[in-house]
Amino acid sequence: MKREPMDFSRLSETIKAKELVGKKVMSDTGKEIGKVNAVHLDKESLAMAGIEVDRGLLEVDSFIGKDYISSIGNEGIFLNITPVSEYKGAKVLDADGHNVGHVKEVQRVGATNQLESIVIDRGLGKGDLVVARNDIQVFGDRIILGHRVKSVD
Repeated sequence: MKREPMDFSRLSETIKAKELVGKKVMSDTGKEIGKVNAVHLDKESLAMAGIEVDRGLLEVDSFIGKDYISSIGNEGIFLNITPVSEYKGAKVLDADGHNVGHVKEVQRVGATNQLESIVIDRGLGKGDLVVARNDIQVFGDRIILGHRVKSVD
């Protein structure tokens, strides 16, 4: 594979990978989701494949592909998505607006950002509730289900 020679006149438009390590990673809503732990390069094209995000001591690091990065700035890396893992802890309401509980766990399809289901903590003595993706109407600071949930008091 023949490579084009580097255009050094554009060198000022690049950023060193090591300068990204430790920078904030922000979701499309501006919420900080972690810090850059590593920058991954494609061995063949030598292009950036994505970043590894350190999400803190109690969370698992995650990989975010370059297609989900909208920009890189002095403040950090900005994404064009909200990772589904960010829904953990969100308040859950049913279709009538009644409080169901909060998201205890997010289950993804493999290592993708595609939501499979959520596990809702309904409170002491009520048991957890698993809700599939297609039963969820709205995502955001709150999650709204597409159906009513019967109370289990």
